[in-house]
Amino acid sequence: MAGNPFYANARAKSAENYLLGADRFNRMLQADSAEDALKILREVNFGEGANAESALEFEALLRAEREKLNRFVREVSPSRAFRRFFLAESDYHNAEALIKAKHLKISAEPLLTAGGDIDPARMEEKIMADDYASFPPPMVSALLYCDNAFVNGTATGARIGDAMKRALFADRKECSAKNGDLKALYSVMADTANLSSALRARNYARFLEMRVPGGRLTENEAKALSEDPLETLKEKLKYFYLSDFAFAAIDAAAERKPLSAFEKLSDDALLLHFKKKRYDMSGCIPFMLYCYYKRAELTNLRIIMVGLINKLDRSEIQERLREAYEG
Repeated sequence: MAGNPFYANARAKSAENYLLGADRFNRMLQADSAEDALKILREVNFGEGANAESALEFEALLRAEREKLNRFVREVSPSRAFRRFFLAESDYHNAEALIKAKHLKISAEPLLTAGGDIDPARMEEKIMADDYASFPPPMVSALLYCDNAFVNGTATGARIGDAMKRALFADRKECSAKNGDLKALYSVMADTANLSSALRARNYARFLEMRVPGGRLTENEAKALSEDPLETLKEKLKYFYLSDFAFAAIDAAAERKPLSAFEKLSDDALLLHFKKKRYDMSGCIPFMLYCYYKRAELTNLRIIMVGLINKLDRSEIQERLREAYEG
């Protein structure tokens, strides 16, 4: 039934019943220890039997659930474009890990995530053999750029990461070109990424190295975000369609908050984009909304477990959590 929007939406609405939601996250936050929080996940068979003997092994559960989400996308995506759009993040994460491993002569295994649209073992075989022809064109360009950077001695973690991020967005932009729902989603993704990059770079030349394609942020707005005094920016962006996100990001920049703060704001902007349409059964909104609910769930669980393991203050952990499924 893959390729049928009605089927994809029906499967997604059914799958929503198994999302953890804010109530369970709150229970985990109130747990006495990370081990007790892990027990809450075991109550609902989170990770589908993946082995996690202690809280320190919780990543095994997240990996199993990521694989489950990617399997869901592969099985029920309403089109090839949707499948590629939602699985590309895993592929580019793995491509970055593998290109670094190839040149640094280390094992990529600890860095790999669940397979997306491309099997990780196949990807590793191809990258190690410099055989990129079967990969999507944006990935090929990024891999060749990384090869040259390593050979020329100009490779840095930031440059490799930026190259893969730009390629990921270029791939998604291409996937979204013929579908209105995906195109609207991609615009939000590109604009939150570029607005965050401009505010963090505070240098227009550096921003241009980081910029991802597409979106509605204009050149003048991007230049202002990169160079103008922060106190003047809210006035300039008050009519921007993501003004709430822009204002929060400007505040984060003024407070010199870390990258994680901008990532949270971007993730929340995506879910808020969907939540406005949560009762809309047209197109593929339910399918898309479920995918982002699940993505936010996995992010929140990592934040909670890492925070509890490191004995962070509960309020500090709470502050980092993303928008969650509300039922």
